[in-house]
Amino acid sequence: MRFDKLTTKFQQAFADAQSMALGNDNGFIETQHLLSALLAQEDGGTSSLLSRAGVAVPKVKSALAQSIARLPKVEGQGGEIGVSRDLSNLLNLTDKEAVKRGDQFIASELFLLALAGDKGEVGRMLKEAGLVVPGEAPVSRLQIVPLFETIGDLRRAPGTMRAWFALPEAGSMVASLGGVQEVMLGYSDSNKDGGYVTSNWELYKAETELVAVFREAGVRLRFFHGRGGTVGRGGGPSYDAILAQPPGSVQGELRLTEQGEVIASKYANRDIGRRNLEALLAATVRATLDEAPREEHAEYHAAMEEISASAMAAYRGLVEAGLLPPPVVAYRVRPGETLSTLAARFGTSANAIRAANGMRSSFLRAGRRYSIPLRRIPEEGQPIVVPPRRLPPTAPPAEEPADAIRSVE
Repeated sequence: MRFDKLTTKFQQAFADAQSMALGNDNGFIETQHLLSALLAQEDGGTSSLLSRAGVAVPKVKSALAQSIARLPKVEGQGGEIGVSRDLSNLLNLTDKEAVKRGDQFIASELFLLALAGDKGEVGRMLKEAGLVVPGEAPVSRLQIVPLFETIGDLRRAPGTMRAWFALPEAGSMVASLGGVQEVMLGYSDSNKDGGYVTSNWELYKAETELVAVFREAGVRLRFFHGRGGTVGRGGGPSYDAILAQPPGSVQGELRLTEQGEVIASKYANRDIGRRNLEALLAATVRATLDEAPREEHAEYHAAMEEISASAMAAYRGLVEAGLLPPPVVAYRVRPGETLSTLAARFGTSANAIRAANGMRSSFLRAGRRYSIPLRRIPEEGQPIVVPPRRLPPTAPPAEEPADAIRSVE
């Protein structure tokens, strides 16, 4: 679990849960402690979120307090306490969900999603408090949103949703949420899995086929596009991206993510933010009215199948053959180090280091940062800092400086 990746509010709740467990002389931090700490945050949003989902929050708080009072007590633990196995499993599920979504930080909302499917005591508390009303026709207050992101997942998406709608319980829960089923589409992993061309084409095909599946089931479809800011994560002009969706896939509404790297440029200014929202609204209306039959584009689809297959074969060949360029790191040279020692330490070559820095000689200046094409990370030595971009080429000195060290290759 990447505790350093928790949001500030989630980290505070975790610290409060630890204090709560220590104060009650419990042997471990349990799920009850963490959920109780989240509900106690006045501006954390957990209580509000569960309330909007139809959960009786006071009932949950009371049940949590009684459950914590029943937990085993341990004396003389000296202020040190660990995480219980049940809570660790839930946190790992939360972490995996954040990775799937491409989230940089782990929010408490993802923890609640993991809890919704928990079969333990706390999961039962939420269900009994109204999150899910069991019975022959179960009612859900929380939408179950599948995520399809890898190329294989996208190709299996229609069959997966068809199997989901075949379950009587699923139909009842979808009906309890207004007859709308949300489906999340991921862009990062599909790009990493199949390359840019294949990723976009498989997303297009999956949406087209899901539209047909939902029409057969009589369920309204709402897509949630997990787009990033960069092109490799599905980024680009939102207006054009919405208009490029398959006919029938934008049914008056959609959801999409706005990543941190683009929020400031789009919404920091009130007028620019309003303009961006107006563009999203206009594109959604236009895409909803676009009902052009798919058959009109049959020739284009056949061409894209061929292009996509060729592009994915080339991309996978590049990745699996290890032909991608190595990452470059910035390294500050220490006295006594030479090109030979650096090349051996990083598993690269002296010529590669020269090329990365535009060097025409083998002189290294102690204390200066050099770009090193990284083949492996050394086990010991000074930390390596990955720069946001490559360093500019370093011009060779006119004459050998006093602190330069000549390579002995």
